[in-house]
Amino acid sequence: DESSDLEFKTSLWTPYPEFPKQEGNFYLLGKEKFSGEKQVYNFIKNQTLKAIIAFLNSNGGEVIIGIHEKDHKKEYVGIQYDLRNTNKFKSKDSYIQFIYSQINNYILPLACKDFINVEILKEDHVELCIVKVKKLPKKYQPARLIDNKEEKIYIRNGNATEHLVGNKLLRYFERLRR
Repeated sequence: DESSDLEFKTSLWTPYPEFPKQEGNFYLLGKEKFSGEKQVYNFIKNQTLKAIIAFLNSNGGEVIIGIHEKDHKKEYVGIQYDLRNTNKFKSKDSYIQFIYSQINNYILPLACKDFINVEILKEDHVELCIVKVKKLPKKYQPARLIDNKEEKIYIRNGNATEHLVGNKLLRYFERLRR
């Protein structure tokens, strides 16, 4: 099960189990509304980046891409789900390169990349992408996601990724100064 140091993601790029249907001018994915396909794909990708940032700002952990978890039941879909359902990735190598490019382009500070390792492992006849994240040293904290030109900070709170705003963000910075 997911925990303070483990997060499962079904996909890095492709909505699961299918692309959301367009309703009027929007695509609906859960409670989220998107005006175009590109926003849907970016939303999915950012879920993985948020988890990476949360681990950098907390005690480290692993994001495993290719496992769909719902109601404590796991379905191993593998990265084949992304490779099959989009032409974004030509190979496992391009999949890994894409993750590193997203880390370099959307996660600050740049030193974060030195605390992240991405690899593909075979498990139950499927290939999973394991993103191993070490805790970011205090001198580099906080790790931040560049999202729509805003810098956002996330931490791990139990088995969830939490966006820090307001008083929670202030308390986070107070703890960093100690």
